Amino acid sequence: MNIIKSENILFIMRHARSEWPSNLYRDFERPLDSTGIEQALEISSKLSLLNLLIDHALVSPALRTRQTFELVTQKLAHAPEVIFDKRLYNACFLDVFNILSEQAEAYKNLLFIGHNPSVSELCYKLCKEFYDFKPGCLAILRAKKHSLAHSLEADFGFNLEKVITPHA
Repeated sequence: MNIIKSENILFIMRHARSEWPSNLYRDFERPLDSTGIEQALEISSKLSLLNLLIDHALVSPALRTRQTFELVTQKLAHAPEVIFDKRLYNACFLDVFNILSEQAEAYKNLLFIGHNPSVSELCYKLCKEFYDFKPGCLAILRAKKHSLAHSLEADFGFNLEKVITPHA
């Protein structure tokens, strides 16, 4: 399978569906439920068909986001390097934006897996298109400038190219 080495793509994803509500787990430790596992595997299949290279991933360290990352990257031809950044858990939009900005200079294509409402707010801020991220949804944004970092600095710096929504 040939990987398309397209550059300047930001993948924004909300974790797949998790156990909720639950008295058995603290919020940070909530695992994916069976539907969430199906959602993540479906996104993995759909993403692999696009043949896009993802260099790096920034992921909240909550169990459900870590599990989503592991499942979503299963079928990729190249597994991205990953940072599980504790600042992404329960982060507001501005915190997520700043963390992405810190990392954007070093990478061509970046995957972010986090939580709502910051996932939806981030997508809106970057491309001025509102999308209500249900669990497991993935948005693919292409930078309008010559790098992710420069596009993050610009208003309306990205085009929303595709949203992949799981059926599960």
